[in-house]
Amino acid sequence: MNRKQLELTFSDDTRNKITIFEPQQPDEKNTLIAIFPAMGVRASFYESFAAELVSRNIATVITDHRGHGNSSIRPSRSVSFGYQEMITIDYVETIANIRQLFPAKKIVLLGHSL
Repeated sequence: MNRKQLELTFSDDTRNKITIFEPQQPDEKNTLIAIFPAMGVRASFYESFAAELVSRNIATVITDHRGHGNSSIRPSRSVSFGYQEMITIDYVETIANIRQLFPAKKIVLLGHSL
């Protein structure tokens, strides 16, 4: 299994990292599963699940929500963000980056408790 992190910079200058898990041999369907965690749960919680998917030859990407884990910003009174930024910036631009990195793969989104 190949595991690597890549930092993304979004259009509003916030940053976040994606963790990419790639199998040694891709699955026949050429699928990639992008996991978006439950609210308040770090992406690292899903690493064992990603490893299981990779053991079945399915590439997987996990990322933290804005304000959590590897995100460059933290909730505070001086920082304002919400679902709108997460949906219209973070999700859209993360998926666009994944598509650019893996243009031939079919991307399946997996959201936990969204």
